[in-house]
Amino acid sequence: MPIILLLIGVVFLLIIGLGVLLGSLDIQNIKAEWPKRRCDPTVMFSGFMYKPSSDPRSASAFATDNFNYCMRKNVKEVFDMLLAPALAVFSQQMSAANTTGDVFNSIRNQLGNQFRSFSRIFDSFFETYKRTALQLSRITQLIRAALLKVSAIIVSIVFMGLSLMTSLLNTYDFIIKVVIIILAIIVAMIILLFFALIPFLPVIFTTIAVLTAAGMGGAVGGMAGAFCLHPATKIILYDGSKISITNINIGDMLAGDSGRVIGILETDTIGDLYNIRGVVMSGSHLVEDNGIYIFANTHPDAKLVKNNIPERLIILNTEGRSIPTLDKNGNILNVKDWEEIPDDDEEGQLLWEKEVDKLLNPEVTTPRTLHVSESLGLFSRMTYICEEKSGIIPLLYIKRGDYILDIDGQFTKVLGIYKGCVYVNSYPTHKFWHTDGVRMLDKTNTWIMDEAFEIDICSTPTAETQRIYGYNLVTESGTFGIISENEYLIGVRDFTEVGYKNIDKTYEVVQKHLSLLNKKKGKQHNSNTTECVSDSSSQVYCCCLPQIFS
Repeated sequence: MPIILLLIGVVFLLIIGLGVLLGSLDIQNIKAEWPKRRCDPTVMFSGFMYKPSSDPRSASAFATDNFNYCMRKNVKEVFDMLLAPALAVFSQQMSAANTTGDVFNSIRNQLGNQFRSFSRIFDSFFETYKRTALQLSRITQLIRAALLKVSAIIVSIVFMGLSLMTSLLNTYDFIIKVVIIILAIIVAMIILLFFALIPFLPVIFTTIAVLTAAGMGGAVGGMAGAFCLHPATKIILYDGSKISITNINIGDMLAGDSGRVIGILETDTIGDLYNIRGVVMSGSHLVEDNGIYIFANTHPDAKLVKNNIPERLIILNTEGRSIPTLDKNGNILNVKDWEEIPDDDEEGQLLWEKEVDKLLNPEVTTPRTLHVSESLGLFSRMTYICEEKSGIIPLLYIKRGDYILDIDGQFTKVLGIYKGCVYVNSYPTHKFWHTDGVRMLDKTNTWIMDEAFEIDICSTPTAETQRIYGYNLVTESGTFGIISENEYLIGVRDFTEVGYKNIDKTYEVVQKHLSLLNKKKGKQHNSNTTECVSDSSSQVYCCCLPQIFS
C-alpha cells in the first residue's frame, strides 16, 4: 500500500513537471511570436504570463494594456468586415460621379469655346454700338444746351417787353400829368379870364372827363387794402377827454357831430401807412383837409411810415360817419369811419349798392331793382362757422389768423373781425339771426342782399330803443360759409362786401360822391384844390389836383 501511494505520487509529480515543461516551452513560443499571437483568446486572458523581463510595467499592467489593445483591434476588424460591402458600393458610386463630372467639365469647356468664338463675331458690333451711343449722348447734351440758351433768350425778350411796356406806361403817365398840370393852369386862369375862355370851356372839360375815364381816376385813390387807423391813435370823446382807439367801446359818444360808436373793426395791417401830424393811418383813408375829404396819401402833411409797422389796425363805425382824432399839435383831425356814406344819404347808399352789385355780379345784364339795407351785415354770435382746427364753432370764438371754410370748400384766412350793434324793436329769440345787410349766394350763383332773419330791426331808434351786438368777418377770399340749422353750407360775403382786394375799385366813386355832397352842403373851402364851376367833369378834376401836386 505505501508503495502504491509512492508510485502514484511520483507519477503525479512527473505529470506536473511535464505540464510545467510543456507550458514553459509554449510561453517561449508565444513570446517569440508575440506580435502575431498576442490577441489570441487564451493569450488575451493570460497576458501576465508573457511579460518580457525588460518591460518596466508590472505583469497586471502589461496584461491590461494588451487586453485593451486587442479589444480595439478585434472591434475594428469586425467593423471593417461588416462595412466592406457598403464601402465597396460607395467607392464605385464615387468613381461613377467622378466620371460624370469629367463629362460635364468637358461639355462646359466645349460650350465655352463655342461662346467665345461666337462673341468674338459680335465684338465689332458692340464696339460700334457703344461709339454710336456716346455720339448720341454728346448730341443730346448739345441740344439741351441750345434749348437752355433759347429759353434764356426768350426770358430776356419777355423782360425787355415788360421794361418797354413800363417805359411806355411811365411816358404815358408823364404826358397825362403834364396835360393835367397845363389844364390846372388853364382852370386857374378861368377865374381871372372867365369870359375870354368861355369858348374853350367845353374842350377843357371834355379833356378832363376823357382823362378821368381813361384811368387817371386811379391816380386819385387806387390804393389796395383796407382803410384803418393805428392802434395808438387818440380819439376825442364828447366830454373832451382823449383815449386810445383800442379803449373805445361801442356806445361811446365822440366829439363833434360824430355821434356814438356803433361798430369796431380790427384787421391785419394791409398796405402802406402814412403819418399825418402824428396820426398814422392807411393811405386810402379819407381825411379832412380844409373842409373836404381827401385820401391820406395825398394829404400835404402825409409821410410814408417805414418803421414800427403795427401788426393790426382799427377802424370805427359812427353815427355821424366821422372820427375825431387828436394830432400831435393837440388839434382835431377828422377822418371818415368805415362806412363813410351817411345813413340818411339815400342817393349815396344806392350808388354804393349799384357799385357793389356791378363788381359782384358782372355777368348779370338784366336790370334789377336794388334796395338799401336798414343795417350793416351782422350775424349772431352763435352763428356756426367751420374752423380748420376746431371744426364747427360759434362765430364768437373766431380769431384773426384762423382759417375758416370758404364757399369753394377751401379754408381762407380771417384778416379782421367786426363787432357792431343794431337797434331792434324786440330782442330776437332765435340764436341764429342775421341782419338784412348780409349778402348771400342764391341758387343762380348771384350775390343778393338777403332779408333779415329772425330779427326785427328798428328803422327809427330812440334813446330807449334796445340794441343787440352782432359780428362779421373780413377774409382773404372775401367770402366765407356759415352752417345752417340743417347743416348746409351757405355762402356769404365778408364785411367788405367786395373783398379787401377789390375794395380799392370803389374808392373813386365814394370820394367823388362825398366831394359832391360836401359841395352841396357848402363845406368845400379853398385848399389844395381851386374853386371850380359846377360841372361834373371839373369836380372830378378838382379831386385829382391834390394827387398831382403832392
